[in-house]
Amino acid sequence: MQHSASLVQIAIPLPLDYPLSYLWPDSLLQPPAIGWRVLVPLGKRKVAGYVVQTDGQDRSVRDKKQR
Repeated sequence: MQHSASLVQIAIPLPLDYPLSYLWPDSLLQPPAIGWRVLVPLGKRKVAGYVVQTDGQDRSVRDKKQR
C-alpha cells in the first residue's frame, strides 16, 4: 500500500551542522509550517525539534521501510 507524504527538514538539539529529513504524511490535518515544534523519532526515542524547511512536493511512500 502506498501513501503520499512531503519531505520536511527538522532541526533537533544535537551537535549537527544540518537538519534531519522526515516524511510528513498528507493524512495529517494540516501541512507543516516553518517554526512548528514537533516530536520526531530518533533511534529508540522521540525528540523535540523545529520545522526549518518544507519542500512542498508529494512523495509516494510505502508502508514498510525498504532496506
